[in-house]
Amino acid sequence: MSKRVISLSIDSGLIGRAEQLAAEHEGRSALFERLIAEGVRAVENAEIDAEYARAFPPGFTWPAEQQRVRDGMRELAAKHVGRRVGNSE
Repeated sequence: MSKRVISLSIDSGLIGRAEQLAAEHEGRSALFERLIAEGVRAVENAEIDAEYARAFPPGFTWPAEQQRVRDGMRELAAKHVGRRVGNSE
């Protein structure tokens, strides 16, 4: 992975606290990289959650045909898993 040097303006109190944590654990660059990665993942996950909420709003029910297909697939999967662990159903 390539890295790039950047310049940021961050509140001095926050930087001081971050530098204390970095000194105790992992180093400043590693700390900032990890925190930014976690923040990016959180935003991406929130976007996915929002897409699901739009697709399946409160009170959503599957149409009957789709529900039968989902139930059948779930039943087949359960039987398959049961055979794999020694269940003879």
